[in-house]
Amino acid sequence: VTGNHETVDYDATEHTVSGYTVTAYKDGVAYDGYTSADLTFTGNDVVTRTESGTTNMGLTNAQFTNNNQNFNVTAITVTDGYLTVNPVADSIVVHIAGHQGEQVYSGNALHVNGYDWEARYAATGAAVPGTLFPSTCFTTTNDAAASQLNVGVDSMHLQAGEFSLTAAAANNFPHVGFVIDQDGWAKINPSVTQLPLACPTDTNKVYNGLAQSAAAATCGQYPVTIEYSTDNGESWSTTNPSRTDVGSTPVRVRATHQ
Repeated sequence: VTGNHETVDYDATEHTVSGYTVTAYKDGVAYDGYTSADLTFTGNDVVTRTESGTTNMGLTNAQFTNNNQNFNVTAITVTDGYLTVNPVADSIVVHIAGHQGEQVYSGNALHVNGYDWEARYAATGAAVPGTLFPSTCFTTTNDAAASQLNVGVDSMHLQAGEFSLTAAAANNFPHVGFVIDQDGWAKINPSVTQLPLACPTDTNKVYNGLAQSAAAATCGQYPVTIEYSTDNGESWSTTNPSRTDVGSTPVRVRATHQ
C-alpha cells in the first residue's frame, strides 16, 4: 500500500491529497488479480495543508486487513502518504512609505497616521500579489503616528528594523527584507494671515527728564517677534524706541510669526 503524495510551492491556498494505491505481488512478481477492493481500510487517507511544511496521512499496517478469503495474504507493507508545501524561494522586499501631511498654523493640531506598503520580488521588482503576501504577514513596533500643533515637524521615525514577519509568514517567506522609502511626518507651516496687533495706547507722557516709551503687544495666541521703526519702515529693531524731550516720535510697529 502506497499513500498518494504531492509537493507544491506555497501559494496561500489550501491543497489536498487523498487516497492510496495497492500493488500485490505473487512469488515476487506483480500480480494484478488483487486490488484495493480486497482490502478493508479503517484509517484516514485525506490530508490538507496551506502553510509551508509537511502533513502525513498517518497510514499504518494495522489500518488494512484482507477481506477476500480467496487470497492468502502473507504480509501488508505500507508507505505513508503526505502533502508537502514548499516555502517561497524568491527574495522579497517590502517597501514602506510613511504618510505625510502639512497645514498652515491654525491653533489646531495636525495628526497623521499610517503608511503605504508594497511587497516586490527582489530579482525583478515586480509586485507580489496581495493574495499571496497580504498585510497580515508582518507587524511593526512603531505606532506610525505623528502629531504637530505649532510651527515645525513631527516625524514618525520609521525604521526597517521595526518591521518583522509573523511566525507563520516567516515559514512561508524565508527571504524577506524591509526598506523605508520615506518617513512619515506632520508639518505645520507658518501662517501668512495678518496677526492681531495692539499698538501702544499709553503714548502721551509728561516730561520728567527720563527716557519714556510705550510698548506694543499681540493678542497672545501666536509666537511672534515685535519690531519698531522710527524711519517709516526703512529699518526695524526689536528695541522699543524711547523719547526724553518734549515732542513726538512717529513709530511704526510690526509683528512677525516666529
